[in-house]
Amino acid sequence: MTSNEESLVEMKLIELSSNNTITFPCQVDSKTAPNEAPYHIILGSDFMEALGINIEYSDLLESMRRKGVRGSGLQYYLGFN
Repeated sequence: MTSNEESLVEMKLIELSSNNTITFPCQVDSKTAPNEAPYHIILGSDFMEALGINIEYSDLLESMRRKGVRGSGLQYYLGFN
């Protein structure tokens, strides 16, 4: 996906806090029809980092390998396709 638009999106992550609202700049997909989009929003590592959530990718990769995810399946799972 390529994007030339950005929008500030307000959201609540009720799993973390039911009271706090987060505002985060998100890229807008203006080419895909909303009813055809597979996702409404994708929160990436930039979002996680901004929240202070540390993802150890080396640990994640090893865990996935132990579960049998390999090759292009691993790339797809991580969004590198």
